[in-house]
Amino acid sequence: MGLLQSFAKSLGFVPQNRNGNVGRVRSYAAAAVNRLTADFTIQNVSPDTDLYRDMRIMRARSRQLAKNDAYFVQFIRLMTKNIIGPAGLSLTVKAINSWANDGTANYDDHANSVIFNGFVDFSKKRNFTTSKRTTRPEFERLVIRTVVVDGECFIRRVKGFDGNRHRYALQIIPADCLDERINTQLPNGNYIRLGVEKNQWDEPVAYHLRKVNPVDFMVYSGCEYMVPTERISADEIIHLYIQDAPQQTRGVPWMFSAISKLNHLGNYEECELVASRVSAGKLGFIITPDGQYQGDDVQADGSQIADMQPGDFTSLPFGSDIKNFDPQHPNTAFAEFHRAMLRGVAMAGGVAHASLTGDLSQTSYSSARIGLLDERDTYKVLQSWFADHYADDVFSDWLEMAMISGIVGLPMSKYDKFNAPTWRGRRWGWVDPQKEAAANILLINNGLTSRRKVIEETSDGESFDDIEKELAEEAATMKADGIYPVQVGQVTVAAEEPAPATPEAPKRGVRSWEE
Repeated sequence: MGLLQSFAKSLGFVPQNRNGNVGRVRSYAAAAVNRLTADFTIQNVSPDTDLYRDMRIMRARSRQLAKNDAYFVQFIRLMTKNIIGPAGLSLTVKAINSWANDGTANYDDHANSVIFNGFVDFSKKRNFTTSKRTTRPEFERLVIRTVVVDGECFIRRVKGFDGNRHRYALQIIPADCLDERINTQLPNGNYIRLGVEKNQWDEPVAYHLRKVNPVDFMVYSGCEYMVPTERISADEIIHLYIQDAPQQTRGVPWMFSAISKLNHLGNYEECELVASRVSAGKLGFIITPDGQYQGDDVQADGSQIADMQPGDFTSLPFGSDIKNFDPQHPNTAFAEFHRAMLRGVAMAGGVAHASLTGDLSQTSYSSARIGLLDERDTYKVLQSWFADHYADDVFSDWLEMAMISGIVGLPMSKYDKFNAPTWRGRRWGWVDPQKEAAANILLINNGLTSRRKVIEETSDGESFDDIEKELAEEAATMKADGIYPVQVGQVTVAAEEPAPATPEAPKRGVRSWEE
């Protein structure tokens, strides 16, 4: 150490690290470059640079796991059934005629009903897609599955479609059709980035798509550049993906941070399974003097058929020796190691370990509830993302074409008024609904929440208005049939209408049966 460094060190400006080397003053440990961080990158690149290099490989590996890995298949299943659910996103149309002085909305019930019924008809298999093969819920589950596996999904909005009376339909385009290797600057100032044409404000204006899937076995000729491209306006495409960084043009598979781990874990499981099978089936090996295997299970090329039978020993030719074989499988540490690895995979996917694996052996009611609450918050975020980036666009397109074609019979001049969809994703019950119901009743009775809030959080697709209407209709029907309620869960049938009770002042927040 030189004189100047010694002087600076004495003043506390140039500290030494543990190896006796002069370190940086007040530097971040995360930026340290030494033998322990030699494999830790120090290079900064843009998200699109990473995507250009790695997109195809990640997509291929993600698709492979989707075909063969049980945990990845379960992750896909969790996403599709919890984001979309059995009936798709629930639609409520809330076109408003006017507002009262107290701020109450006066809804256009007739128009809302007509629009809702028209969209229900559009959601049927014969209308919703160009292929006429899937209903709206089925299509939406396929879209989510595609985004989970490929990282993105391209949906073509076909206005003027002549295959149904709605004059509108949707078509999924494989992600392989948008070649990430198409990158260039255009004379008009636009530029193509990973196949997406953008303007100076980074707004997508067009997609340069292959006319057919270049990796399909009926098309692929070894040179994808031979497949012609077509410039399609961005107004005709829904590019569905989650943007994780500024100026990110394409999406990545949702399990990108666990793809490598799942592959290694699957190979480890296979090795452990084979070793355990060998351990259970083979008792020993036979070594012959000339080194040649002798037995009935020899193939024509001299190789032995790899099969294990419980208690298997081959016959002993003269002069042979036997060696004991006692492998220690299955490994006693396998279960805990396997569980630890899958906890990391579950965290990468934003789901609870018990949901991904079905392993409830170390789960209590409280821990399961904590895990499910966090997991369901993730689903709610994704439901909102799906409604904003997909459902709103589809509804707006359909309503425009339905009003032009006369299906809904509403004036086009009031399009903005009628374009008022509200979407709700599915909701979930609990393992112990009695405890949850008791807690909700306690909150409502103490004025800490509302019935509407409870219904929105617990009802699967039904709103407070739907249930209130059903209760009113049920009450009217029961009253007409001479059935009167005694208390919750019980009814009594009266031959005559009971005598009217002495009227009392109405209690706040409580509706009478007559109301």
